[in-house]
Amino acid sequence: RAAGDCPRLIRFALHAPKNVEVEYVNGTRYILPAEYLRVLSPAVDSKIRSIAGEKDLNM
Repeated sequence: RAAGDCPRLIRFALHAPKNVEVEYVNGTRYILPAEYLRVLSPAVDSKIRSIAGEKDLNM
């Protein structure tokens, strides 16, 4: 999709620690679990690694 075809983001809210809310100018609104965003982020390594001292965030 071309950038001009995408609806403009008008709201981005963090509802810590579990959800992120996004809303677009066309009225579309999503509440997404933060864990979903972390796991499916393009920045996530392709390998799962254990980090010493890692804590469970109960997400």
